[in-house]
Order: sequence, then C-alpha cells, then structure tokens
Amino acid sequence: MSTLPRTTKIEVSALFWRDLAEWRTHKDYFSVRARIAELVLRAGAGEQAGDTPFNGRKLLWEGIGHAHVGNKLTLFTTRPDGDTLRLCVIKKHDFYGFRNERKGRANDAARKIHNASVTPHSPSPGWSGIKWRDPSEILGHPELRELSETGLRGLYQDLLTEADQFDRLGEAVRGLSPKMRGAVEEAWTSGLIEALSAVETEIVRTARAQKPHLEPAVFEGWGGPG
Repeated sequence: MSTLPRTTKIEVSALFWRDLAEWRTHKDYFSVRARIAELVLRAGAGEQAGDTPFNGRKLLWEGIGHAHVGNKLTLFTTRPDGDTLRLCVIKKHDFYGFRNERKGRANDAARKIHNASVTPHSPSPGWSGIKWRDPSEILGHPELRELSETGLRGLYQDLLTEADQFDRLGEAVRGLSPKMRGAVEEAWTSGLIEALSAVETEIVRTARAQKPHLEPAVFEGWGGPG
C-alpha cells in the first residue's frame, strides 16, 4: 500500500514539447513516450515514479529529478507542489555533461531546467498534423488530442476527402484478390467512420475551455497501442 501523495496534476513545459517534437520521426519515439507515460501513471497512483534526484552540485540541481527514458535520453522533472509533477525537458546526456563529457555545460543545463520549471506551461504542443496510412490508425492515436485546432480541422478534411474519393483505399487494395479486397474495403470504411467521429469529438473538446494542466489519466495509451 502506497504512502506517497498521489500526483493529480501534470504540468508540461514548452521546452518539453519542443524537445519531444525532435523525436517525432525517430524510430524510438513511441517507446520514449511509453516510458514517460509509465512514470506519470506511477506518480498518479502514489507510487515511486522513478524520477530520482539528480546527482550534481546541490545549489545547481536541488529540486530536479531525472529518469532515463531512452538510450542516453533523460527526462528532467520538478515537483512544484505535493500533488503536481512538471515535465521540464528531455535531453541527451551531453546536454548536462554526463560523466566526463563536457562538464562545463552543467551550469547552463541546470539553468534551462529551472527556467522550464517556472515558466508558463501548456497542456498541448499543438501539432500541425499526424501521419496515417489507414484510417483505423487515427482512432486511439496518442497524438490526436495533441493536435492544434488547425491540425484537427486539416485532418478532418483529409478524412472527408478520402470518404469522397477513396484514393488511399485504392492504393491499399491494389493487387489484392477479390476476397481480400472486399475484407480490406469493409474494414477501411468502418475505420473511416470511427476516425471521423474521433476527430469530431476532439474538435468539440478543444472548443471548450481547457485546464492549464493535465491529469495523469491522460497518459493512458500515451505511448501508442500495446
């Protein structure tokens, strides 16, 4: 039974979102997201989240936690309040001078993390779009709720265009047997309907006033399916 206070609010710095954006085309992107989500969900359950105090000069690094979320990739966090976890930055080891690598960068690194811990935060990065090949990929896509309003409307228009023309479906079924073609077409149409509904739901949600922070439950499925 946990004795730690449960984290109920997740704040995300603008620098965190910028760092994450650099990983969107990396093969380990969703793996990194999954590790971050695991940390957040443990904090939300009142468990040890895994962001341990950073071993550095106390005056520089006091109050900063860190957790490894990828190959030489580190998430830095702070805890502004007992129930709040802030995701500050995601950086490679050389950002802060790992072991004997560029130790002179430690001061600058700590300053940037501290700045990220106190500057205005945002619940969404406002991505401009997401890539998809099959409409079924959109339902439950971890980035769907992170799209900007313009991104959502652009995605919705792409889906409407596909519903009118079925160009992507045509590419997907090219060369298939009639039996396989029929199965793919049926699944595609179903996925398209569900994707349109999911995007509509997000458009309505973003039209409402948004909380300045996220709740830990938002990170369920944040790393993608499976």
